[in-house]
Amino acid sequence: NYQVNLADLDFGHPDVDYSENHEQKFLPNAGMGVYLYSNHYYVGLSVPRLIQTDLEGNQNNVSTLDDLERHYFFMTGLVLNLSNNIKFKPSMISRMVEGAPLSTDLTAQFIFNETFWAGASYRLDQNIALLSGIQVTPQLIIGYSYDFPASNLLPFNSGSHEIVISYDFKGYKKEKLVSPRYF
Repeated sequence: NYQVNLADLDFGHPDVDYSENHEQKFLPNAGMGVYLYSNHYYVGLSVPRLIQTDLEGNQNNVSTLDDLERHYFFMTGLVLNLSNNIKFKPSMISRMVEGAPLSTDLTAQFIFNETFWAGASYRLDQNIALLSGIQVTPQLIIGYSYDFPASNLLPFNSGSHEIVISYDFKGYKKEKLVSPRYF
C-alpha cells in the first residue's frame, strides 16, 4: 500500500500549496526464497519483490525513478568448533538491486560457552560494526552493536548504537534442546 498526502504539510508560507495532492495506490507483490541449514551451516537466496512495478502501478521493463526495483539477497554462514568452549561463526550477506552498487556484509563472531558472543562486521566500502551479545536464559537473548562509518560519511556521521532483545516463546515446551540455535 503506497500513500502520499502532501496536503497535510504546512510550509509556513502561502507560496507552497499542495492542498490537492493526495495519492494512494495498492501495488501487489510476491516474493520467494530458499533457505537450507544444518546444525553447523546455512545458505539462503531470496527475491522479496518478484513483481516489479513503478509507483504509478505500471508493470514494465523500462527503469524510471519511481520504480520499486527487484532485490536479490544471498546469505551464508557456518559454525566451526575451535575448542570445547569456543566456536567461530563467519557469515556473509549480499544484496543486489538494479541501479545500486552491490552491498556485502562480512561478519565474524566468537561464541564462548554457547552463552556469550563478540565479533565484528564490515560492510564493504561503507561501515564497520562491533557487536556482542549474551543468552540470558534459553529464551532471552540481549545484544549490542556499535556501527561507525568507514566511508566518505565519516565527517558527518559519528556512528550508531543498536540494542537487540530477542525472546523465543518456543522455549516453554518441555522437550530438550538437541542443538543450540546459531542461525
